[in-house]
Amino acid sequence: MDDPNLYLSSSTNYSVLDNNSVYTKGDGHCAKLENDLGNKAGIKEFCKKLAGNLENFEKLKFYGAFDWDRCTVINYWVHNYIFNIIYKDDTLQSITTALGKVLVLWETFIPRKTCDISSNLNVKANFNDLKKLYDYATNYESLKLYMAGKNNVCTENFKQYIDGMQEIIKNAQSKCASESHDYCFLLNYIKKKYTIESLLELRCVIKASATTRHEAQDQVALITQKPPPLRSRKIAVVAFPILGTIFIFLMLYKFTALGSWLRSQLQKRNIMKHNIDEEENELLGDIYDDTHRNYERSEQYIGYHPERNYR
Repeated sequence: MDDPNLYLSSSTNYSVLDNNSVYTKGDGHCAKLENDLGNKAGIKEFCKKLAGNLENFEKLKFYGAFDWDRCTVINYWVHNYIFNIIYKDDTLQSITTALGKVLVLWETFIPRKTCDISSNLNVKANFNDLKKLYDYATNYESLKLYMAGKNNVCTENFKQYIDGMQEIIKNAQSKCASESHDYCFLLNYIKKKYTIESLLELRCVIKASATTRHEAQDQVALITQKPPPLRSRKIAVVAFPILGTIFIFLMLYKFTALGSWLRSQLQKRNIMKHNIDEEENELLGDIYDDTHRNYERSEQYIGYHPERNYR
């Protein structure tokens, strides 16, 4: 459940308890509890929070399906603090001793008839699944509205959470052979608000990731890709015969009598062109010589009668 827009009533309820450490009966009780439990790390902080919540029990305001039941919310919060925070890695004996000492502190702030420590949560092996199921029922309306707003499409993490809860519910049903089992106690408690069948109805499908969508688009593009235009095929049909003809001609020219005949024709053509060029050059030379001689005579003629140029 990695969506920050998803509101969970259970998280809000536990946050209320985590942030309430104001009480008026002094620190003597918490100092004694800390000493009795061998100055275990985290005990003092936990004791202040518990004392503040028990002293202000009637003022506590919770949310969700079981907002009216302050005692049950506090019980899950206390046991989670003992099992999963302070005594996370300790032996069962140490946990049992701690719960006994906490009970003494509990009775100092609130009568047991008003709210007592639940004996149905004292087995650590069952507690985590019991708490998950209780939280799931507490958040059920929020989860249901959230999924309806997304057309029952969810992330992979969210689906794993929903599927995991379905398994816990079914496991609780299978173990509920007698009314004395912890799971049966919780299932009967939840039935005050919901049917078990309704809790099993919440389903969702995983939305496609960006990578999956891109892969799908690529596959569609490959399927719908058009073949090369017909024009390129026509060009190839015309070009190949031309290139083949040129290649055959070159082979004939180089290796057959056709090449010799063509070379002799070209040589004759070059000789004839050379003779024509020579005749043109001689003709142009004669014209030049005649012009030059005429030019010299004109100079002689003009020089012989110079006085006529000034009349």
